[in-house]
Amino acid sequence: MAFIVIAPGVRDVLPYPEVFAHRPVKETQATARTRKIPATEKEQSAMEQPLQIQHARHRYEQTAEIPHERTPALVAEQIMSTPVLTLGPDTPVNKAWALFHEHRFRHLPVVDANQQMMGIISERDLLRDAAGLGVAGSTPHKTIRPLMVQRVLTATLDTAIREIAQVLFDQHIGAIPIVNDKDLPIGIISRSDILQALVKKAPLELWV
Repeated sequence: MAFIVIAPGVRDVLPYPEVFAHRPVKETQATARTRKIPATEKEQSAMEQPLQIQHARHRYEQTAEIPHERTPALVAEQIMSTPVLTLGPDTPVNKAWALFHEHRFRHLPVVDANQQMMGIISERDLLRDAAGLGVAGSTPHKTIRPLMVQRVLTATLDTAIREIAQVLFDQHIGAIPIVNDKDLPIGIISRSDILQALVKKAPLELWV
């Protein structure tokens, strides 16, 4: 398993976790002492409920929390969005806008005629450019080529989801394309995919 940086003329395989060191925690500051707030009449009444009512509520909550049998999700292949929609570097900006709106995506890989990774573009890149904050100015261009990020961090099918989640957090990025052994994009994992997996699919082994 590996993370791979793909850029023009560059293919760097980056082992985890040596490359992605954790960011240091900022020094904390002491907080002011707080005083205990007296319980309201409603709270006081709840504390005085008979033990049998509390036991009944506890049994109900235990019944509601019975877990369903699910297979743990461990690697990227199990939760990635696939097939992945891609764009060419000469895709018109207005067409890219339409695709983002139609499919409700936030990130799309950019590929050449051979489907090789060239970059990635996000909805934020288009918004920044539309606001005149992009490197190319306020959209005088017609294509996404000057807007895409050309240095792309990717992962392989067997990369651990826990590691992908950590890298998304540490590197402040919203998505990681998943590539095969020929560096062709075959899927993508975003923060939303990880959250959906936690809620709808299988329990994730995110912690050591």
